[in-house]
Amino acid sequence: MPAFDNDWAFIACSDVQDLTALAPARIASYVAELRGENYFYDAETHRRLFSLPLYLRRELAKTGDVFA
Repeated sequence: MPAFDNDWAFIACSDVQDLTALAPARIASYVAELRGENYFYDAETHRRLFSLPLYLRRELAKTGDVFA
């Protein structure tokens, strides 16, 4: 999604693969097949894309309606 002259939203989904459990070697293999310069994606970035910051995890752990 273009915004502020940069991409800031990503969508990763699958009906068969648990994307949070992809092996780093599998991601490295995928990245090796990319054409052009890769400025963003690797196994460490992939793992962090699925990690929520502490403040958000705390909000999600609350019960009832939550508005930040």
